[in-house]
Amino acid sequence: MLKQYEEQQAALRAAQEEETRKRAELDAQQQREFEQRQLLQQEQERLAQEQLRQHQTMHLNNQAAEQVHGLEREILALRGQFDRDQLMLEQYDRVRCLSTLWKHCVHRNLVFRGLKLLSKSSTVRPSTLGHS
Repeated sequence: MLKQYEEQQAALRAAQEEETRKRAELDAQQQREFEQRQLLQQEQERLAQEQLRQHQTMHLNNQAAEQVHGLEREILALRGQFDRDQLMLEQYDRVRCLSTLWKHCVHRNLVFRGLKLLSKSSTVRPSTLGHS
């Protein structure tokens, strides 16, 4: 009976040791799975943050490109306005030159007519004096 009792105790200890070993294995497995889930979650968060940064960078690049295009359109419009203003100034200068030339011509014509009238009046006087 003692032998049987010792065998039962030995069997119980073996079963307890086996149970403890299985529990330790299960705990270790659960710990590994937990760590793997944590690593997976961290990787997913890192990827999500990277994707967000890429999206924000793309958005900023799009905004910058839109601003550049807007500024290019403004520059083209200003160039066009500058060219139109230059043409207007050139036309103004031509008109001013023509106006000055016209004034000189009118002045010369008036002077010429005035001299002609003076010349006629001086030739008319002697002949009228001679007939009286």
